[in-house]
This record gives sequence, structure tokens and C-alpha cells, in this order.
Amino acid sequence: MSRNLTQYGLVIVVALGLLVSQFFLKVGVRGGELSVASMSGLGELLRRLLTTPSLWVGYGLSALVALFWLVVLSRMDLSYAVPLLGAVYYLLLVLGSAVFLREEVSAWRWLGTLAIVVGVILLSRDRP
Repeated sequence: MSRNLTQYGLVIVVALGLLVSQFFLKVGVRGGELSVASMSGLGELLRRLLTTPSLWVGYGLSALVALFWLVVLSRMDLSYAVPLLGAVYYLLLVLGSAVFLREEVSAWRWLGTLAIVVGVILLSRDRP
């Protein structure tokens, strides 16, 4: 497998891992807004953070993804890796939110995501 393909594969793994971790975090906070506006709000926030299984899965996946991200950073320029991750992540996030979380995604959101992806494609043309 070529080095470039491996690098891009790792970026996709990081993007998918972040996406799944965010889905677990979103599921963990469904059913009520969390707030830190008061001490009782802070207590409720801490209780939910410490006792909700889906939040723990989200935390664990985030930590695991951070390890993969370190591998990516060791192989790619930061100024290229971060926008690339962002583009892949945003595209997967909007698609996944619409499909799995049943969120309504407006045409403007799709257009904005497409603009980000096109921007990263243009950015990649400058890469040696």
C-alpha cells in the first residue's frame, strides 16, 4: 500500500472515529439541556458526565482517535492534515447526522460543506 493511501486512510479512520464518538456524546446528552449557569446545573452536568454510559463510550473513542491522530501528524504537514480532516469530517458529519440522527440538513448546510471540501481539494493541489 502506498504511503499516500495509508496517510489518507488514517485521516478517514480519524474522521470516522471522531464522528462515532460525537454521535455517542450527542445520544448521551439527549433528553434535556445541560447547563452550568448555576451550582445545581453544574452538579447535574457532572452527574450526567460521570454516569451516562454513552458519554463514556464517546470519551473512550475520542481518546483512541487521538492516538491515531498523532500517527497522522507524524506523517503529514499540520497545515494540510487539519484541513483534510476537517473536510472529511464535515462531509461525514452532515451525512451521518441526516441519516443516523434524523437531523434536518438544509441546502445551505450541504452547500457550505461542499465549499469546505472544494477548498481542501484546491489546497491539496499546492501540495508537493
